[in-house]
Amino acid sequence: MNLLRGTGLKGLAGMPSDRGAVIRPLLDCSRFEVEGYLKKNKLAYRKDDSNTEAKYLRNRIRLQLVPELEIYNPRFKSNLIETARILRTTERYLENRVTHLFREMADTDEDGSVLLKHREFHDQDPAIQNRLIRHAILIVKGDLRRVSARHIHEVSSLFSQYRSGKEIHLPGGLKAICRGNYVVFFNKTQSKPPNILMNDGDKGLKLKLNFSGWTQMKSSQVRFHISVVPRESFPTDFIPANRAYLDLDKTGKFIFSRFFKPGDRFVPLGMTGNKKLKSFFIDRKIPRDLRKRIPILTTEEGDIIWVYEQRISERYRVTENTKNIILIEGFGKFQEAQIEGK
Repeated sequence: MNLLRGTGLKGLAGMPSDRGAVIRPLLDCSRFEVEGYLKKNKLAYRKDDSNTEAKYLRNRIRLQLVPELEIYNPRFKSNLIETARILRTTERYLENRVTHLFREMADTDEDGSVLLKHREFHDQDPAIQNRLIRHAILIVKGDLRRVSARHIHEVSSLFSQYRSGKEIHLPGGLKAICRGNYVVFFNKTQSKPPNILMNDGDKGLKLKLNFSGWTQMKSSQVRFHISVVPRESFPTDFIPANRAYLDLDKTGKFIFSRFFKPGDRFVPLGMTGNKKLKSFFIDRKIPRDLRKRIPILTTEEGDIIWVYEQRISERYRVTENTKNIILIEGFGKFQEAQIEGK
């Protein structure tokens, strides 16, 4: 039925035998097998009379087209099932591949907008490119209803014929626009895509924190508060994991938050040399899927000052020579543990 209507690989793979909590154990069993089992075990069953009505396309295929095809190949049904199984395996691999690439190539803004990197996108095969576009739309829109192959082609043209400011409208109130080094997917009811102008080159996009106020990071469900505190307020025993006391004269008043990027390095508290952030996460036994959701606070120049709830940088710690201290507090889903600090 999907083939007659027009579909992609996922549609040709057919209905899956399991999807989350839904299991369909009899999906590959023929009607002959099911009725034979019922008869052998003397089990009663019901018939849905609508299954015989030819007004439904599904029934016309089952009652008219399939028997005709079996004239050409008596094993048509079993061959169709095996083909669908092969396609489902291929589909599963491609989906996993796209999910992995998406984590490397996309940034998520605090309002849920998705930003796909232009250059990295171009390095992918067209089949992967189309899936990356669909994945971005799915995240922002929540579904793919009314999104056709034509829409995917139009978005693809934004990448192939890139021009800053060029945009297209998509179903469900979405818009895709070329901005900086990205194609941005966002809800067009917003006045503008937030933070797009905060392009930090190879470090991606960053969110400027409000000094002496609150900043909400919706994508990570974390909000930050910055305040200047007197020297006597600096704790001497332990510091909760969701707090960081830093030397204001070293950090400056322009502080930003972003997420993990390949190649990130910083000097963890207590160390003298810098360390790859990836290695730091591995040493801390932080799960891979969690690493890209932990906020990273940086200076205006991009130097890491705090890996939220994990460790501040040795370079920005409060010392006996510190004259001005800022306290950054975070509130959100990463604030459970407590760590010792200075």
